[in-house]
Amino acid sequence: MFLAIKDVFPRSRHNLCAWHIEQNFKKKFCFLNRPLKNKDNSERKKLYQKIICLPYVEEREMFEEQINTILESDLIGEDLKQYLKEKYKLKKQWVKGYIKEAFCCGTCTTSRIESKHSMYKR
Repeated sequence: MFLAIKDVFPRSRHNLCAWHIEQNFKKKFCFLNRPLKNKDNSERKKLYQKIICLPYVEEREMFEEQINTILESDLIGEDLKQYLKEKYKLKKQWVKGYIKEAFCCGTCTTSRIESKHSMYKR
C-alpha cells in the first residue's frame, strides 16, 4: 500500500510514530530503569530518560548531542548501540526536530488515528 501512496502522492513522506518508537525504546532499555541493589542508579535513570525522549527532541543539534552521549555510554552494550544506530538512519522519519520541517499537520504520533480505529472497531 505504501508504494501506491507514493505513486499517487510522489512528494509524500512516510513518518514513523514517535509514541511507538518511544514504547520500543522503553522495552529495549527497561533494564536501565530498574534499580540495582546498593548502587547509585541516577546515571542509569538519566540515560533511560534521554533514550525514551529521543523521538520528541525538537532541535536537531540537541538530538545529535543526546544520541552521541547515549552511544558513548558504557551502560549499554554493543548490541543495543547497534540497534540505536539502525534507528538513527531513519531519524528523519521519527525525530520531531526532523519531522517538523515537512508538512505533517503538526502530528508526530498516530494516537489520534488509533483512537478512531478503536472507536470504529467497537
